[in-house]
Amino acid sequence: MARAESACVNPEYEQQLLFLYSSDGSRLFNLLSGFGRLFSILRNGSYSVVITSLWPVVPPMIFCRLFIPHHIRWIHFIHSDVFFSRTDRIFSKVAIKMADGILCDSIAARKLVAGISNRKPIEVARPIISLKIPLEFCGQPKNLLHFITWGRIHRHKNLQLAIRFISELVRKSADAQLLIVGPDEEGLIPLLKAEAELLEVGDRVTFTGELSQEEIIKQAIPYGGFLLSSEHEGLCIALTEAMQLGLLPVVTLVGGIREYCEDGKNCIKLDQENPARTAERLMSMSKAESDEIVRKARLTFIQSTDYCTSYYQALDHLIKGT
Repeated sequence: MARAESACVNPEYEQQLLFLYSSDGSRLFNLLSGFGRLFSILRNGSYSVVITSLWPVVPPMIFCRLFIPHHIRWIHFIHSDVFFSRTDRIFSKVAIKMADGILCDSIAARKLVAGISNRKPIEVARPIISLKIPLEFCGQPKNLLHFITWGRIHRHKNLQLAIRFISELVRKSADAQLLIVGPDEEGLIPLLKAEAELLEVGDRVTFTGELSQEEIIKQAIPYGGFLLSSEHEGLCIALTEAMQLGLLPVVTLVGGIREYCEDGKNCIKLDQENPARTAERLMSMSKAESDEIVRKARLTFIQSTDYCTSYYQALDHLIKGT
């Protein structure tokens, strides 16, 4: 979420984006170094509100709460409707109960929080950011079976399913391809490449590593579809971007995605149990049907409140209510 939050700098407030946790280098060193900076900043009393995100920052924040004498409002951000591990469950629940307010990126995440603490102030800020669409996206025909996906390469993204789906298309003699963009946070790329080779689509699945938003948009220009195979999601920023770009969404309907995606209307549901069924459905679709889904996908967020406006309104409500 840092990518969205860093785009929402409000000149009316003195603010600082501080990373306490990073997968680059030694995670423990990064966490300790970030904790030291956080403690120093809060001890000096120059900030009155702290917004935390993800469970590794919760222990340092608890420490600050216990050992800094002046009160600092604590807002914790929840980005999914499930917990990803036992550790995530433990510390996220602690944060939900100890924080002064909770910010969520979807209604699905809000329901999770309310089930843990129904008296806690909760606000939803949907991270929908309007994109400037390059002219290259308009006019030229696209192969809807050439897919791109972007985001963190993580177990819950279930990219094995995405690769299986590509293999099912290829088995049906389709010219299918998949470009996977994003940082490999868990060392999964060798396993994913092995899976692609096993399914005989090793030459059709490629990885770029982490790219900036501008680079992702340039990479996406020749592609016609966006493939999302996640087991869990919050709102899913990447999907909101892909829909605005006019990529055909083929997605698992999980978490916050269910709040704005409807199968057959502005997306195609990726069947987790039977990807071959989705492959057959996609190949049998007429151009008119796929064009209509893409058109409605583009329109999905055309009247949505800008994330920065939504974000600061939600924070204002939380701060005034705590």
